[in-house]
Amino acid sequence: MIDIYKEVSRIITYGIVIAMILFAIGIVLLVAQGGAPGVRLNGSIPLSLNTASYSLATSLMHPSGITLIYAALFVLVSIPITVVIALNVVFFRERNRIYMVLGIVVLADLLVAILLLPAILR
Repeated sequence: MIDIYKEVSRIITYGIVIAMILFAIGIVLLVAQGGAPGVRLNGSIPLSLNTASYSLATSLMHPSGITLIYAALFVLVSIPITVVIALNVVFFRERNRIYMVLGIVVLADLLVAILLLPAILR
């Protein structure tokens, strides 16, 4: 039998460790490269960093510290989603329909908050 508490703890721990490593490497690269494509660091971090123009295509064509920092943020955001999916798998195996439905509602809420709310609030 799976100890779900240990599995959830592992997901959270590994996710945070991976994110912190990506953050650290991203910051070192950002400082070492003197900034990101289109943004130069002049002894301090600019207050008006235009992240809206920094797309996935730009980050893949011109990798920089910002790319790794965005990857770290993606990992941090994906941790609760991964936990809810893992718990839903356990609830499905145990045939626990009530918690499975509640887990699906929580997952739907997370996805709406991540994907739809930013577009609505613009």
